[in-house]
Amino acid sequence: GEVIPVTEAPPATCQAITVRLCIDLPYRETILPNSLGHKTQHEAGLEMHQFAPLLKVECSPHMKPFLCSVYTPKCVSGKPQPPCRTLCEQARSGCAQLIRQSGVQWPESLKCESFTTESCEETGDSEGSQSQPDVEHASQLLVTRAGISQSRAPAVFPRQVQPGKDESTTCKPVTASFCQGVGYKTTLYPSGVLGFNLQQIGQIVQTACSPHVDILMCRVAMPECGSGNESRVKPCRALCEKVKKDCESTLRAKRLSWPTTLRCENLPQTDCIQGPPAPVTQAPSGTCQPITVPLCEDVSYANTVLPNILGHKSQEEAGLVINQFFPLIKVECSPQLKPFLCSVYIPKCVSGRPQPPCRTLCEQARSGCGRLMSKFGFPWPEALKCESFTTESCEEPLLINIPGTCQTKTAPFCRDLPYTEVFLPNGLGHKTQEETNLALNEILPLVELGCSAHLKPFLCSVHLPKCVSGKGLTPCRTLCEQARSGCEPLMNKFGIRWPENLKCEAFTTDSCEE
Repeated sequence: GEVIPVTEAPPATCQAITVRLCIDLPYRETILPNSLGHKTQHEAGLEMHQFAPLLKVECSPHMKPFLCSVYTPKCVSGKPQPPCRTLCEQARSGCAQLIRQSGVQWPESLKCESFTTESCEETGDSEGSQSQPDVEHASQLLVTRAGISQSRAPAVFPRQVQPGKDESTTCKPVTASFCQGVGYKTTLYPSGVLGFNLQQIGQIVQTACSPHVDILMCRVAMPECGSGNESRVKPCRALCEKVKKDCESTLRAKRLSWPTTLRCENLPQTDCIQGPPAPVTQAPSGTCQPITVPLCEDVSYANTVLPNILGHKSQEEAGLVINQFFPLIKVECSPQLKPFLCSVYIPKCVSGRPQPPCRTLCEQARSGCGRLMSKFGFPWPEALKCESFTTESCEEPLLINIPGTCQTKTAPFCRDLPYTEVFLPNGLGHKTQEETNLALNEILPLVELGCSAHLKPFLCSVHLPKCVSGKGLTPCRTLCEQARSGCEPLMNKFGIRWPENLKCEAFTTDSCEE
């Protein structure tokens, strides 16, 4: 392709490198702006940190030198040394397969064809001599750590239906009588999403013009709380079109009109709500029995009852099936996976009946492990489809309910916060403070930019949760939302998404302090 010359920056002053990822390079000084237009090392470091997972899995020994040559270029006679095209091609070649498996593309701004070979230095490195990284380990790191950014998916609702800025961010009970029994109990918008008239919605639902009219209308006017904007909690386009067709003559006869802000073509076609949640068959009242399946012996409850919702009549039978998930639990792709699986196969015994699985817990487990499973050709099991469950049995525990220990806080990042004892492993699966330090260092540039005073306390509450009565205090949802609100505009500017594993909707307000 055509070689695009790199525009040289005007003369400036060489400065010592401070970007953490680049401080151990053969050169010690850089100069800005770089070829991407970053004017400060803070700015360059913030964008560069999206590549940290690739550097950790070492898919190519050339990746780090190349990235640093772009973001913190070597200062030569008061000018930035242009990136080397050959180095770029070696880095891209080594990491291409892993990047492709992760569902992202090599950034257009780092296109190797944009660089020249004029600044390339002779090297004895041979790409072929490098051993290939362990793909499973690499995939796990890329799945479980926030890192490589992907472009945001477009909103599926039309603009008029988007929630108003002044809406509260606290889940509230669904109080509308016509939306009872639709599979969820809480919403962010008990008075209705901006653009919908609840009186009109209620009148349409009460006509019973279609078997699932209540599910469609309630889910668009008072969407389910706790799962953010993911399409799988929204009604499907096909459901909308069917209800609209079914109701056309009835609405005309009753002089009612279809909501102008509800346009079926803007609803998702997959991973969405197609009808009522599959009913959880209520097992006849039975006898609670101590859990004997080894995989579930350390969950937060001690007794189970069978048959479970999948029809297993004994713990031996359920245990044989749940053990197929042992490798997935072992790689710790989600701390929610084990509690979820046990809630399905070895359900909690409540008054002689099995407690139904929690949909939110399922979604958290699937979010953490689904991509890793698909990378190795295993889809999320149809029998464990989260849309089959409801949020009615979901608990919002104040304390992290996984086995662990309290220990004195030593991590420098969180040393100045007003508690001294922390609980590990945390909700992200980090088992040591050294592990949490590595994860926190990736976010350090964002903290240093001061986009939100709430960011550091929130990050510490997730990575090094306060120890209370031998358990970890769960992160505060409000604190998360304050941090995200302050920093997301800056992150968006650099094409970085708020990490999926720090999704505010996964936390509760129960642990929030005044």
